[in-house]
Amino acid sequence: GFLREDVATRLGGLPAGIPVAAGGGDNAMSALGAGITRDGRVAVSLGTSGTVFARASGPTAMPLDPTGAICPFLDATGTAALPLLCTLNCASVPEEVRSAYGLSRDDAAARASDEPAGSDGVSFLPYLLGERSPNWPRASGTVAGLRPGHLARPGLLYRAALEGATFSLRAGVDRLREVGGVDGEIG
Repeated sequence: GFLREDVATRLGGLPAGIPVAAGGGDNAMSALGAGITRDGRVAVSLGTSGTVFARASGPTAMPLDPTGAICPFLDATGTAALPLLCTLNCASVPEEVRSAYGLSRDDAAARASDEPAGSDGVSFLPYLLGERSPNWPRASGTVAGLRPGHLARPGLLYRAALEGATFSLRAGVDRLREVGGVDGEIG
């Protein structure tokens, strides 16, 4: 829409006729932009942190999670729930490994693709910044399962970091299902 003359006069200083649009929080607007406009649709956003959110409407749409892992938000339209999981540690975790070995992103990805799924038994708990889902602010990252020669394989540790961050998000999707925020397949 456009700013009406009477409102422009009341606000003083804004010209009538300028475009006006609804605003919202980053995740609510991201959901709207990603087309999360029907119940059951789910989005995953990967950045320094990682988020998983879904749209739900109806009398039981806002699942309350006693663990606090799933946060109850409203969608950008204000007509539906947007249950959301947000981790603190996502893309920043493999970036730490890539940077430590001085690799380009393409080289790190190529090396990781040469490593086996499951990272040869190496597990990377990605809690470098603590964690909010689960609520463990004092947690720290851990690399477990190291054997001789593993540290000489940067692709292995990069893959383990990717897997750790991915499984952290997967745990969030599972929790979203448990509290009723997602019903059915995620595709």
